Amino acid sequence: MGGTLAAITTADEHSAIVSWLAAEGNTGQLVWIGGSDIAGEGEWQWVTGEAFVYEEMSKAGSADGGTVQNCLTISMYNQAWNDYTCGSTLSDTQEFRCPKGWIRIEISCYYLATGLMTWADAELHCEELGGTLAAITTQDESSSIFAWLANEGVATGSVWIGGNDIAVEGTWEWSTGEELRLRK
Repeated sequence: MGGTLAAITTADEHSAIVSWLAAEGNTGQLVWIGGSDIAGEGEWQWVTGEAFVYEEMSKAGSADGGTVQNCLTISMYNQAWNDYTCGSTLSDTQEFRCPKGWIRIEISCYYLATGLMTWADAELHCEELGGTLAAITTQDESSSIFAWLANEGVATGSVWIGGNDIAVEGTWEWSTGEELRLRK
């Protein structure tokens, strides 16, 4: 047939591909795209030879599965790119699942750590687990998280989330770098 995996070089191409995949019923699957860092860890290249000038890496951080995970996927769960083991087989029904001990709410996975920590220690703990402190971007997500925490017995306690004004006092953002727009 003469084709290659997709080389996504603009935000418009990414949006068009995600829209097309969703219209085809791919809502939670991982889908291969044509990027890899096989030649050099962290040096992403498209199979077509086109420049790697646009990226939509996972909100939890850039794709970095080390030397084991070197091929790119789009997670239709959150429309972000992430690296995956090149020799893996992705089936049509492979759903994105949260790791054991985590819960899926909306389009994210959440983990409730126990113990007393500073905000910085909590963020570091999340990074060690492959994530960040929660970035809550919709009212529905916020309501679902509050319900989950109440169910876990945290209704009267406090938990850290990723909102901070570390970079500029009074300018709030999520630790993922996203603008903090949701206000209570």
